[in-house]
Amino acid sequence: MLLTDLLRHYARHETLRAMVKRINDKHSREVTFGGFTQSSIAFYFAAIHQKIQSPMLFIMRDADEAGYLYQDFKNIY
Repeated sequence: MLLTDLLRHYARHETLRAMVKRINDKHSREVTFGGFTQSSIAFYFAAIHQKIQSPMLFIMRDADEAGYLYQDFKNIY
């Protein structure tokens, strides 16, 4: 299975559609998500980025966590 196949899988997920709706809600000033494991956050937000085509800011707990997310994004794109 290729990374692009996984990305398509995440893009079809019901949770992702709900996330996109929440992000696109004009009354939402910030959106917080949690409960992701391992690289799932990178796949979800890569799929979201394809749908909303808007910049996103990620605030991680520490530099290591940010580095892992960055590497995941680099591998997906």
